[in-house]
Amino acid sequence: MELIQQKDPENTKFIVRYLDYFRTPDNSSMCLVFEKGHNNLYDYLRSNKCSMAQIQQWGKQLLTALQFIHELDLTHADLKPENVLIHHTDPPCNRFEHFKSHCVPPKAELRLIDFGLATFRDEHHPPVLGTRAYVPPEMPLGLGWSHPFDIWSLGCILMELYSGETLFKAHDDIEHLALMEAIIGRFPHYLISEASPAARKWFNDDDRVRWPELLEDCVAAEKVRKAKPLAHMIAPQHEQFYDLIRGMLEYDPELRLSAKEALEHPFFRS
Repeated sequence: MELIQQKDPENTKFIVRYLDYFRTPDNSSMCLVFEKGHNNLYDYLRSNKCSMAQIQQWGKQLLTALQFIHELDLTHADLKPENVLIHHTDPPCNRFEHFKSHCVPPKAELRLIDFGLATFRDEHHPPVLGTRAYVPPEMPLGLGWSHPFDIWSLGCILMELYSGETLFKAHDDIEHLALMEAIIGRFPHYLISEASPAARKWFNDDDRVRWPELLEDCVAAEKVRKAKPLAHMIAPQHEQFYDLIRGMLEYDPELRLSAKEALEHPFFRS
């Protein structure tokens, strides 16, 4: 946090402002002090909808934050709605009971928080971390990870802002991969061949996820059967948004959009 503050002295990168730290009286814990925030995106989405203009604004802010930390060789590795705070000076909109308001604070900005899992490029990268719904395929496939991890997570968040629903709500790796296949399409053969031996057993000889035989939970299997392709989730008039999300949810991390490339996408210029 000190490095981030040093490199962003004007606080223009949409990252929570670190102020100070102190230790508890028994010296057993260190406590960090940050600027005061408001609701996180998870709580916001429970009672509000997002317009496309709001998705553009907030998506651009989060990509700015990611481009900044990636240039510091840092991967956040735990990007999810709970780790994004809404920061604004105007009071939040009034809500009526049983009414889902289309409520956007006029001067709202986002703040990326919780760098507890953040990892520099030359540090040890744990094989398992993050919240499953926002973890990219390279994690369950055992392919290692780096900055593209954050881009996949943000793609999932932008889809959640768009639809109001978690895109990959899974309880285990096989269900997670099966949902990816149903929503995005088949995995490339070369990624499967490079996966860990344990992960390769989840695919048949035709490179399809073996979820019909491996998913023991009937509810999970039914969820996979009913999952719609990504192209059917996004309205035809939002073609640029679909193209952006498809680039952020690219299976191959080497081909996935970088934060800089995503910021230059036509979706943010329309």
